[in-house]
Amino acid sequence: MLKKIDNLHDLLNLKNQKNDFDADVQSILKILKDEAGLDLESKNIFIKNNNLKIKASSGVMFVVLLHLDKINQRIASLNKNFILEL
Repeated sequence: MLKKIDNLHDLLNLKNQKNDFDADVQSILKILKDEAGLDLESKNIFIKNNNLKIKASSGVMFVVLLHLDKINQRIASLNKNFILEL
C-alpha cells in the first residue's frame, strides 16, 4: 500500500487505518473459528473497499458455505457494509 504522506496527520491516519484493518481481520478469524471451527491465518483474509474475501481450499469454502448464515450475521454485526466473497 503506497500513499503520499504530506504531514504528520496523514501518517497517523495511515497508522490508525492499519490498526483498524488488523483488528477487523482478527475479528473475522475469530468468527470463522467460533462458528465453523476453521483455524485460518490472517493471510487468507483480504479486505478492500468493504469487500471481504476469504481465500482457501474448496474444502474450507464448503465448510464456510455450511455455516454461511451464522458467519454472515456475525460479520454484519462487525461491519454492516462488508460484502463477503468466497
